[in-house]
Amino acid sequence: MTHIPFYVGSYTQIEGHVPRGRGKGIYAYLLNNETGELVRASITTGMTNPTYILFDEKAGLVYAVEEKVGTQGHLRLYSVNFDGSLMEISRQPTLGFASCHISRCGSDHVVVANYASGNAASFATGGGKLEPGVCVSYTGSGPVTERQEGSHAHHSVTSPDGKWIFVCDLGSDKIWCHAATMPLSQPRHSTSTPPGSGPRHLVFHPVHPMVYVICELAGFLLVCNYDAEHGNLSITSAISCLPPNYEGTPSSACIRMHPSGEAVYLSNRGHDSIAIFAINTTDGSLKNKTGNPEWFPCGGAEPRDFAIDPTGRWLVVGNQNGNTLTVFNIISPCHVDYGRVRKYSCDTPACIAFSQG
Repeated sequence: MTHIPFYVGSYTQIEGHVPRGRGKGIYAYLLNNETGELVRASITTGMTNPTYILFDEKAGLVYAVEEKVGTQGHLRLYSVNFDGSLMEISRQPTLGFASCHISRCGSDHVVVANYASGNAASFATGGGKLEPGVCVSYTGSGPVTERQEGSHAHHSVTSPDGKWIFVCDLGSDKIWCHAATMPLSQPRHSTSTPPGSGPRHLVFHPVHPMVYVICELAGFLLVCNYDAEHGNLSITSAISCLPPNYEGTPSSACIRMHPSGEAVYLSNRGHDSIAIFAINTTDGSLKNKTGNPEWFPCGGAEPRDFAIDPTGRWLVVGNQNGNTLTVFNIISPCHVDYGRVRKYSCDTPACIAFSQG
């Protein structure tokens, strides 16, 4: 039996988009990889809305950002204690408001996306501490005036070849492309997504030059070809993440690639579901060009985030407004046993982070 550690970030206070912010901080859990059972190991308090986490198990480090809407939060670096609890060793201001995502760039930098202020910032991480950040701001807007009055950086990711950094800008319907040289510099160019789509997060295929983008406002998945030489993304298809009979407002949230590269998983808030799209392993295209994913209930309310464990056997969903974590057995990359769901109490979960180290 093996226990796989992971961390859960949470909302610790009420926000405009969080009706019941009851989290205590950063929760440490252990996943039994044979049974799917969870054990809570510890809670680290002292942060306001630690809503996104980067966990490097090999280095024994955790990075976390505070999502403070009306003021600047902090990026914090923690060392991991033997019981999974965290000890802060360094912090820096995030250089923006409503910091909502953190990703690694190379071995010695991280990039933070700041939603409300529409910017991203890079931070050097060498020597066991965080250096002051370098910030790049974006401009633009979109047709959904209540959500796209300006730029809203929501996510960043470095391409697998290490050449480019892509930033999803929900507010301007753009995906900005930066050279992956640190500190972060002005974007080289951008890819425009359909008006009002609101690109939120993206993932790369592990083998093929393909990118998959989840669009929050329109509730669909973009499939793109990736040009590694120039960092260009070419959209090949846009497919709904929601069933055709769904009448609610789209609010798609998270996207993850199964470790096998055979499926991409998405979450839908409002519809409270997970969708699985099968992928052709020969070229990275979707098997069904019209979509037709496998949908199943997430087991709670408002699935803001989820993660697949490193073995590819277990799916852990954080249900923000349901105050639960739900665990599903992945039978095969494209099929989940959603008839047997394990539920665990967890106040206002916002992020599920297995190790990326």
